[in-house]
Amino acid sequence: MRNSEFRNEVLGLDPYPEDLKERIRERIIHTRERPLKAWERPFLAFWCMPVGLVLLGVATWGFTRYDTVSHIPGHKFAGLAFCLLFGCGLLVFCSMSLKKGALRLRSTSFAVYAALGFVLFWICTAMITGRHVTSGDVAGLIVVSVCVICTRIESSELHLRERVLRNELALAELSELVRKGNENE
Repeated sequence: MRNSEFRNEVLGLDPYPEDLKERIRERIIHTRERPLKAWERPFLAFWCMPVGLVLLGVATWGFTRYDTVSHIPGHKFAGLAFCLLFGCGLLVFCSMSLKKGALRLRSTSFAVYAALGFVLFWICTAMITGRHVTSGDVAGLIVVSVCVICTRIESSELHLRERVLRNELALAELSELVRKGNENE
């Protein structure tokens, strides 16, 4: 196909609606962040309280069980620090989502990856300390691994949807430029 035929074919296409670019930009924003559903707001509010209480309980237990930090075995200290950091991150995530009234879709997967890290830490600690790895440990690893796979699939789908919308936006802008160039001739 020669350039003149291609140009005539592009010019023969129906023009895009004027508000199409704004609608596409709005849909791109909604692929990154979406408003909370009616049931998600009380769910997140409910989880803020137990997570905060567990944080307080784990910190209190850790500091009352051992007199000084030097008496805590290394693997328990790492597990305690991991639990505290994970809990703080989860608490911040829930409270920020509640405050904004929107759920940032890309950052929801951090909990799944943190759970995988905790399960791997748990199993590695069991192997290093000589404790037997139980079937419950392996089952937890399998469940969390399936969740990680589902999260990766969802993330890829989100990335693909955003790419398609960006391509559609570029096509709308190209059509507008062609139409303006056609009017100037």
